[in-house]
Amino acid sequence: MSNRSLLLALLFAWLLPTGLDLIRLWPNPPKHMADALAAFKRLLGKLDLQTVMGFGGYYMAGYYFSQAHMSKRIQALGLLGAGATIGLSS
Repeated sequence: MSNRSLLLALLFAWLLPTGLDLIRLWPNPPKHMADALAAFKRLLGKLDLQTVMGFGGYYMAGYYFSQAHMSKRIQALGLLGAGATIGLSS
């Protein structure tokens, strides 16, 4: 598995939908841009890439991180981040 697969999952599951939602917040976009964005958003909604690539992305990320050799410092930061997420969300 290459890093490209993981980057594509990140792009289609998170960056592209988030970017489209942020552009939608633009107060007065030009008509042609608003029409193109609406059509693209409808296409993404029909394909449901966010769900499919999101779950597939978690799978690929799990494999990638299980094979990666990370230093103890990086592992500690990951555990600290996970603990902070759990603690601050409850």
